[in-house]
Amino acid sequence: MRLTTTDKERRPPLITLAGAPEEIGRTWGEMNAEAIREHYMEFISEAEERGLDDVALLSRAGRATEIIEEIAPHWGAECDAMAEAADLPADLFFVYHLGKYRELLFGVPECTSYAAAGAATAEGRSLFHKSRDNRARWQAAYVKRQQLVGDEVYAFISVSDVSDVGCMMMVNERGLAGSADTGAKDENPFYQGLMNPWILRYLAERAADCNQALAILQQMVEARFYAGGDMATNWMFADAAGNVLRVVNFNHHLEPEMIQDGFLLNSEREGLREFMDEHSGNLDATSFKRASRLASVAQDTTISSLTVEIDPQAPQYNCAWASLGHPEDAPYVPMSLMAERTPRALADGTLYQASLEWEPEPEMLYELEADFALRAAEAEAEGRALSDAGQVDKARGVFEDMTAACVADALEAMSAGR
Repeated sequence: MRLTTTDKERRPPLITLAGAPEEIGRTWGEMNAEAIREHYMEFISEAEERGLDDVALLSRAGRATEIIEEIAPHWGAECDAMAEAADLPADLFFVYHLGKYRELLFGVPECTSYAAAGAATAEGRSLFHKSRDNRARWQAAYVKRQQLVGDEVYAFISVSDVSDVGCMMMVNERGLAGSADTGAKDENPFYQGLMNPWILRYLAERAADCNQALAILQQMVEARFYAGGDMATNWMFADAAGNVLRVVNFNHHLEPEMIQDGFLLNSEREGLREFMDEHSGNLDATSFKRASRLASVAQDTTISSLTVEIDPQAPQYNCAWASLGHPEDAPYVPMSLMAERTPRALADGTLYQASLEWEPEPEMLYELEADFALRAAEAEAEGRALSDAGQVDKARGVFEDMTAACVADALEAMSAGR
């Protein structure tokens, strides 16, 4: 599937988040400098209101900084480059990343994640979904493909704030999809370590399946790297091997549940379990997206969502569907792990902001997404053929053109509907 001349003229520009961490951080920081500075200053102001000056913040982040230097020093290099591009102090900007989600301890609503595998699905492909509920910051979706000296990590698709290098939800090139949500109260609070967005990124880079993800989480607890404050984390994962894993992560222990047939929910939402039961045996990406628009799932605080259908034979061709905004207003746009470039409108908050001013009829959203699904299927067929023939760069271009065309159509529909 190739864009027509007209399509290319209106295609949003693409950005590349591939290469060295410094290059990726610089690109992101330059693109999102305004939002980065705004979110950073919000954090500093909140810290000041709680009596924390720069020295106190740096001291509190000491343990987390040591952990990252040990297990993922490239995160620091990426953050430093972002800070320089946004004209912010590198040390405090790193602390901002480590501490911004401490606000989870002050009543931010719980997100909704669910996953299915085996006989519950239409084609035997594992399915994953997360709807994120949080403060209304600009949302981004992107493909990240890092090149590290002396090390290798997996490429992944993630959804996050535009000012963040952590992951709120993700799928990697090995077919592991996952999310980290707030859970029950933890009676043994612990604050000196990494919050879950950083650990989810570590899993995106290092874990190939649910079993590896569980082993890493166990290591994080045993090493006292994980710090959830006074709330547990509800992890949800699905993989190409046909596993679904839910883990309740307390500061001192894990409570895992893994299945190969059926579905798991991270929390009960009115009508969600009934929806899953009703569609069991026919669950697919389309039904997962529809479930995200149930009133109990699409809450007033929902700001972004991700649905993934995982190919068990070739997970590198997975299609991830990102909705930036409230799911009743923001269409799901298909993205591919084969891509090396991301439409800038996905990564800089443009699509998210456009959704805030659009109130489409449900039928319009479903029509758009049905057209996007056809484009994605055509791109997958063409891209696979090119890749199998050794023309990987051309294959990447096919997938990039597909996502760019869908983003262009989404923005056009949003503009026309205002």
